[in-house]
Parts: sequence; C-alpha cells; structure tokens
Amino acid sequence: MFYNTANMNNVKNLHTVSVYTTPMSFPLNFSVHSWVEIVKNKVIERYDFWAYPGLKTAADNHGYLYKNIFPDHLGTTFSPFADIHALQGRQVGTILFEISGDENSIAYKLYAKIHTQAFLYPLYDTYNMIFGSNCNTYTQWLLHLVPEAGLSLPWYAWGKGVNVKALEST
Repeated sequence: MFYNTANMNNVKNLHTVSVYTTPMSFPLNFSVHSWVEIVKNKVIERYDFWAYPGLKTAADNHGYLYKNIFPDHLGTTFSPFADIHALQGRQVGTILFEISGDENSIAYKLYAKIHTQAFLYPLYDTYNMIFGSNCNTYTQWLLHLVPEAGLSLPWYAWGKGVNVKALEST
C-alpha cells in the first residue's frame, strides 16, 4: 500500500514513513520481522526492536529498541544460527507500506511522532518472540501513534495485537 500526498518535485519538504518486513528465520518463517524507516531530506532513520538488547552494532539503543542498527532495508538472516552482528546473509526488506507527504499531511504527522517518540515505547525492556512484546508489537505501536493514518500490520505479523497498555501496567 502506497500513499503519496506530496509533490515529488519538492523533495526537501517531503516526509516519508516506510514499514519493511522480512520473513523470520527458519523455523519461524511463517511470520515476519518488521521495522520502520523514516526519511526527511534523504536522511533515513531506522527504528527497530530486536531480541538482543545492547548490541554494539548500533549507536543508539534502549533495551531492545534500536535506531539504525543495520544499514537501510536489511532485516533478518535466513538461519537462526547466523551471527547477529553480521551483515552478510541478511534479507533485504520488502516495503509493506509507505506514506509520503509535506508538512500538511498525515505522513508528516506520523513522521514527527515516530521521530520524537520512538524511544518512549513502554515495553522497551520486555521481549517475547511469539506472544510479544516483539518487533511487530513495537512497529504497530509506532503506527498507532497516529490512528487516523489507518495503518496496521498483517495478521501474520505475530505480536502485533498485543495490548501495550495492559502489559505496561503489569
């Protein structure tokens, strides 16, 4: 799903939010790993939630949350036994949806919320691959920062339906 509400000639004022997925590593490849990339003035920021807290590959992390953990568009590995730090063998993400627009758009509103609130995720220190909080819980939480955008992960994104507010209070 692609939304473009901006004049593409005015790239300087264009804000883009993209949701990427890759299949999880075998044997969980029936589900996906998701993350969000936001772009302004051709500068990409990637926000991701990984099962390994404190990885040295990322400059910015908070618990399981990472900013720019891997180069743009690289996701999971094919094998669960691969070195988590390695870039080789990583799958290139597929764009699930992308929304773009200028300062008067839903895309800008979502971009701004993600840019300022990505590290405010209340379950930053909680991880459960199957039942959440996981990458899909986090991505869905980011998308719900602007409910009027109407963006939601697909049914096979395990963990997307976790009630973050309910878990936050336990």
